[in-house]
Formats: sequence, C-alpha cells, structure tokens
Amino acid sequence: MNIRISTTRHTRSLATCTGVFLLQVAITALAHAADNGLLIGNTKLGLTLDKDHNCALQSVVVRDAQFPSGGKFPGFLLFDEQGKEELLLPSDTRWHTSVAPTGNGLTVTYTFSGFVADVIYRIADDAIIISTVVKAEGDRKARALTDSGSLVSIPSNVPDAAATGFLIRPLKSGELIRFPDNKQQLSATAAQSWDYHATFFGLGYNGRGLIVRCPQFGAIWSTATGDLNGVYSLMGGLAADFRPRRDQPGPYSFWNLALADPQIDLVLSAVDDTNGDGQFNWVDVGVAYRQRFIRRNRFLDPTELISVGGKIDMWAAHPNYTELLQQIRAIDWAPQRWWLVGPTVPVGNDFTYPCYSDTPDPSHNGPGAYDYFQFKRDCAKLGTRIGIHEMFQDACEANAREWGKVPMRFTEYGGPMATFPGTTPAGVRWDFSKALAPAVKDNSFFRALDKHFKDWQVNAGDTWHWDCFTTFAGRADFHPDHPVTHGADFRTRIEVLKHIQKLGIHFSSEGLQEGFAEWCGFAWDARTDPGWTSSFTAGQAVPLVPILFQGTTYYYVSWHTPWNLLMGGKTGYEADAVKRDDLKNGYFGSTVFWAKIADRTVKNMIQTPNGWRVEYTEGGSLTVDLAGMTPAMTFVLEIDGVKYTIDNPPQSPWGVGARRDPASGTYELVYPADWQKHRMTATGT
Repeated sequence: MNIRISTTRHTRSLATCTGVFLLQVAITALAHAADNGLLIGNTKLGLTLDKDHNCALQSVVVRDAQFPSGGKFPGFLLFDEQGKEELLLPSDTRWHTSVAPTGNGLTVTYTFSGFVADVIYRIADDAIIISTVVKAEGDRKARALTDSGSLVSIPSNVPDAAATGFLIRPLKSGELIRFPDNKQQLSATAAQSWDYHATFFGLGYNGRGLIVRCPQFGAIWSTATGDLNGVYSLMGGLAADFRPRRDQPGPYSFWNLALADPQIDLVLSAVDDTNGDGQFNWVDVGVAYRQRFIRRNRFLDPTELISVGGKIDMWAAHPNYTELLQQIRAIDWAPQRWWLVGPTVPVGNDFTYPCYSDTPDPSHNGPGAYDYFQFKRDCAKLGTRIGIHEMFQDACEANAREWGKVPMRFTEYGGPMATFPGTTPAGVRWDFSKALAPAVKDNSFFRALDKHFKDWQVNAGDTWHWDCFTTFAGRADFHPDHPVTHGADFRTRIEVLKHIQKLGIHFSSEGLQEGFAEWCGFAWDARTDPGWTSSFTAGQAVPLVPILFQGTTYYYVSWHTPWNLLMGGKTGYEADAVKRDDLKNGYFGSTVFWAKIADRTVKNMIQTPNGWRVEYTEGGSLTVDLAGMTPAMTFVLEIDGVKYTIDNPPQSPWGVGARRDPASGTYELVYPADWQKHRMTATGT
C-alpha cells in the first residue's frame, strides 16, 4: 500500500504543520490523487487536517462524500497540580506542533508545558485508525480526549443531504436521527452501558456512510443537531478518558492518579450498500458493523433453543426442593433450564448477601435433608439443567477469603464506593465495591471464583448467572494505586467472562453489549425497548439490536410476542415457581418461533405500513404487524419453505404440538402417540 502525503496547493515541509495535509491512499499502481484531494482507488477514503489550527481534523472523505469536522479534534482536557482543569483545543496558540510521516500515515505531536502527546493517523483497507498516545506529562496531565461533540458531521447545504442524511446509534433498540424540518438544536450523550449496546455511531448521506468506533469501550458518545461551521448539520462526537471520569468535580486530587489509559484509539470505517439491496440506509451501517466488529459467541448453549427456562425466585422463603421437583416434572413437552435465585443465601438474608462462604450453608437443606445438590442430580434425570442466579458481589469482606482482601474502589470524593445496601439478620449493611482490576491482574479473583464454583459443584456444561455483572460495567476507580477508567473496567470484565468460558460453564448476565456478547453466553436485556421515544425531533426508534446481535449470541428481551421475535430475543420468564400454564403459553407462543431464527443473521430490516419485515442472510423472513401495540399484534414467520403464525406454531423437540384458542389466547397441547418413547430417547432415561 502506497501512502502519499501532500497539500492542496503545493508540497511543504513535514517538520512543522504548514499545510492542509491530505492522506491519500493508492492500492493499485494505476491509482492517482485527484486535484481536489478526494481519494481514488479501492478504498476511496481519506481525511484532511487544518494547517492554520495546529493540524485539527478538518474533514473525512468517503468516496465523493465529505464529512466535515468541527475543528476541535484533538482536544485535550488537562489539569494542573491544584486540580484546575483546562480544555486545550487545536486552535489554542500555546500548542507547539510538529508533523512526521509514518509507515502508512502521519503523526502529529502536540506539546504544552511538559505535556506531550502523539496523534497518529493511519489508513488500512477501508478504515482510518487514529491513535492518541500520551508520551509525557509535566506541569499538566491528561484527563480526557475530546472533540467537543463534533468529530464528524453531515452538512445540510450539500445537495440532497437534508433529504438522505441520517445518524444511527445503538441506544436501546436503536435510534435513527434525521434532519428535522425546524432546524432544532438538540444534543444527547450516552456511554456504552446497558442502554447503549455497542461502541459506535454511524453517519450516512447520498449513498455514502461512515462508522466511528472506539475499540477500547471507553467513549462517552455525543449526538447533536445544530449549527457547525455556520451550517446546520447532523453531528456525532465522543470523549474518552485517560484517567477516571468524574461527572461532578469532587475534592479528590487527580494529581497522584497514575495514567490509567495512556492510549485511545478511534476507527473510522467507510460503509456503502453492504446488504446488496440496491439502496444505502441505516441498515447497511448496522450490517457492516456486525460483519467487521462483532464476533459470534463460540460458547452458545444449543439447548437454549429448545428449552423451557428462566429464573425461579426462591430466596424469600425457605427452599422446598421437593415441591419444585414436582413442578418441574409437570413440564412434559420440552427440556428445561433454570436459574435458582437464592439457594446460596443463608436463611434470613436477601439474595444480595455475599455467598462466598467456605462451604454451602447447611440451612439450604429441605425436608428430610433433601438439598440443592441432590435436587440438581434428580433434575438431570428428567433432562433439566439447574444453575444458580447470584448477585455479583465484588463487595464484602465477610466470608470472601482472598477476594475479600482486595482493595476497595474509591469515589472521586476519596471514600470507598458503595454498591448497594444488603440485609442481614443484624439489619441493613452496605456492600462496598471491590477493585476488580487489581484482583484480576494478580489472579486472586480467579482463585476465589474457582473455589466458589468447586464448592457449588459447578462443572463444565452447567449454567450460571450473575445478576448485574455486565449491567454495572464501566465503573471508575479513583484510588491512586489502581485507578481505572470506564473502558478499562469494561475490558477487565471481559477477562472474567473469558475465564468462565475456559471452565466450560454456560454463563449469563444482564446487558446485551458488544464486547460482552462474545463471551457471555446469554444476556438478559431489559433495556431493548423498540417502543421508546427519541428526544430528537426527527428521531425514531428502529430495531438495530437484532441487526447487530441476532445470530451472534442469545438474549432475552422483556417483551412478549411478536416484539421479542422482531428484536431477535427469547421471551424471559421469572416467577417464584414453575407455573405450567404460563410456561406452556410462553413456550408455544414465542420460544418455538425464536428457535427457528436465533442463529440467523439479519440481512435487511424493511419498514412496512404497520410494522417491520426482517429478511435473513440464511434465508427466510419475519413480518411483524405492530398495529396498535396491543395483543392484536400478529406475525408471519416463513422459514425453510414453511409458514408459521401464532396460531400455527412449530412442534417442541419432543414432538409435542399446540393448538391456540383464539378467544383466550391459550394453547392446548397435542401429544404424539409415541410421545413417552420420544421423550425418553431425548433425555436418555
């Protein structure tokens, strides 16, 4: 790959930033740079830097489309020893800048009062990679990198931009923002955590698109409509942290905090008609992002496709495993998988109580000393898998062994970070959040975790759930000895998930998010809400989540048919007992349909007058009529030449069918003549 660095006027020295620099890429020997600076060749991607303002990012070019910047990248939020913060934008005359070519790009060095940072621009295939590296700190130290919310934009004065332009971000189910008629000025921010499912935003107009991604998961994303460089625009930006972010300035001294993340990377990736339907829109951004950046979870539990399952809340009452086994026996049409909430909790405590005791509490025995372990073995004989649903406790000193010795996280005010209150027989107590990063680094966390799994006889192939482990991701730590940023905490939790997968345990938690979905076997995603209202005048909720994640991981959504099918998720179940009628209706009204599409990836999402039509890369389609957002919603699933509707569900894996009563909406089961033989063969009993 040949890199040409030139100016739009004439060649200038690279010793200082004295030209409007244009990175030009030629992949073939026949490629030549055009006079206007647009890139030609197979990638057709470039950027311009502004020589009059210390090489500020000026614009990104995708083919013949320009995405102007606000001229405020790179902006550095710096602070001095007294804690005073100051944002230095590229236009600040106090910067000293120098420019040097690299092997496949350009490096701009920024220096001020002992602070030195390199901003490295590289072009690889169809992406621009921007790496900002803090090299030295003197009288000033770095807190964050920012573009003041305007890294790239779509200007309304470009022909047809106002008609075709859009911004898409993975907020909740997905948010599509277009140009409003009234040119309203609005802005919003969101970090990747529960509501914000992936680490990017996308822009597109006139058949050209651009994805902006932070591979380190540490960005606070911004979205806005308003004036930029004197032109009404759609714009997106971000801020990413070198040191822990504080939402409200507190008394904690930053000066002694080590540099937690010395490098921040951005990836700007070109997009066109990715799904091949002949038109470019927000769907192509989602498909391109999945193909390039989201990996399929290699540890998916195939039994989820066919199982009845969910959470059983046992903690409030003394567990009665005998009664629960009888309830499980009554589910006679499919295999089962259950997480039990509370078996690890001593009597008299709520389920937030830490369960890292040396041995399982004997009070969990039921009548006749029938305990959890025997109950789990008896369930296995029925083809039912049992696991435990815990609170993730990076919290308490009591009964925590090595993990309890780990230092606590500190808030920006200098005190230990509280997680939540828990209840013990002695009353309410506060759980304090342990510093996860150093515990992972020195392996003490993994030693405690391995012993915990051994105590509870959790083996390869078993299922386990940690409440809120992925939901609470992105928690900063301000302790001087182990400061942690939003992104660093996110990456640390991925290492925990990897460890659990190495043990062969099917693990689940909340939070359907990029980075976690590759390792967390199942996500309980209560925030995937396709009915929420955008705060932007011309914004709307769109089903972006299934484009990103369906076919790559398994997840629950908190909506019933057909919302859950449209969103690519399984219907969740949570109760204090295994209730046969509820499960029968939920299974044949949702799960059997979900099993047909869970491993298929979305090729296209087409809006219809009353809903959406989903087309899958592997073939087949789902048409959902959302008229009125009522139980009258209907759907048609056409898979492998067979048409299914809510009145015509597929059979269970044990050959059991169902007939729906239109008046009540309930299902009557239809058992085959050889049902018992089929079931015994399937379960090995």
